[in-house]
Amino acid sequence: MFVTQTGRPLSRNHVHETFKRLVTRAGLPESTRIHDLRHAMATLWLSQGEPVKVVSERLGHSRGSTTMDIYAHALPGLQAEAADRMDAWFTDLLPTDPSEPEK
Repeated sequence: MFVTQTGRPLSRNHVHETFKRLVTRAGLPESTRIHDLRHAMATLWLSQGEPVKVVSERLGHSRGSTTMDIYAHALPGLQAEAADRMDAWFTDLLPTDPSEPEK
């Protein structure tokens, strides 16, 4: 996955040590792993409204349900937001004054 400028593979220790230096420089916890970056990106994508299908494909998951099983915690407010949108749709359709004609 990681190679030198000449295409030779980097050693696992080199990648690990370089990553740890970057983690320290970024002020992240020492326990941060490369895999944590993948998890953070997927969580961010989903929380910002990226479609599950797109995130699933980017992660290499064969099914969106796999992605949702792992990352559903990133979407805790979706049900409430959907209910709020539906409420707003119906509220907009109802007349505010009973003497007004329906839309």
